[in-house]
Amino acid sequence: FICRECKNVTFRGFTIEGDPDARRRPAEAPPDETDLREYYSGNGIMIEGGQGVTIRDVAFKEISGLAILTSFDKKTTIENNELADSGTRNGKGFNTGAGGIAITEGSDGFRIAGNTFRRIYGNGILVYSLARAERSQNGVIEDNRFENISRDAVLLSRAYKIMVRKNTAKMIGFPADTV
Repeated sequence: FICRECKNVTFRGFTIEGDPDARRRPAEAPPDETDLREYYSGNGIMIEGGQGVTIRDVAFKEISGLAILTSFDKKTTIENNELADSGTRNGKGFNTGAGGIAITEGSDGFRIAGNTFRRIYGNGILVYSLARAERSQNGVIEDNRFENISRDAVLLSRAYKIMVRKNTAKMIGFPADTV
C-alpha cells in the first residue's frame, strides 16, 4: 500500500504477506544518505506526507523491504501490529537493515506502541532523516516487544524529542551469522 498525502486513514485488521523468494535473493544495504523511499522495494505500507494515519492490528510476514515506511508525515500511530520473518541479506549473508519500521524525513508526532517484532533481519524500528532533511521529532516508542533482531531493536539517527520507554528485547544481534 502507498498512501500519499492522505489524511485520517486507518489500516486495520488484515495481513500483508510478502514474497519469500524475494527475501532469499541477495540485496545490498542502502548507501549512506540514501532516501529509503527510493531504495527499498517490497514494502508493506508506505506513507508519504500523510496526516493522522493509523496502522493497527496488521500482520506483516515475509516482507523483503520495510514493513512500514513513513516520511514527511504528521501524527502517525502504529500500534498492536505483528512483524515477523522479514528483511533481507546481502551477498555475504549479512543483514541489509530492512524488515521493520522506518520513520524518516521530518516525520512529526508519531506513536509506535504495542507492536511485536520477531525474526527481523534488519532494524526493528529506525527513526532516521537525511542530513538535508528536517529531523523526525516528537515521537513515542513504547511497550514494543523485540525478539531475534539482527541489527538494533530501536535506532535513532538525526532525531529530536523522541521518548523510548517500556520496551522489551531479547536475542538482539541474532542470528549471529547475519550480523
